[in-house]
Amino acid sequence: MKKAAATVSAQTETFIPAHDFAGYPFGRKVDFRAGVESIPVPAEFAQLCREKGHVASTKSAPDAE
Repeated sequence: MKKAAATVSAQTETFIPAHDFAGYPFGRKVDFRAGVESIPVPAEFAQLCREKGHVASTKSAPDAE
């Protein structure tokens, strides 16, 4: 039997971290560096980072279609 594929949000965004921190947006460790634009991450992860005060500014927002 085939396993059901996990549903993943197609919306991603980048942000500028306020300080260095490690996160797990894809289930593996990613190091984010203060002042350096992040890799594209799921919108839900970026929102969590904002809520925890890790984000200095948002670089790009999800596409609005």
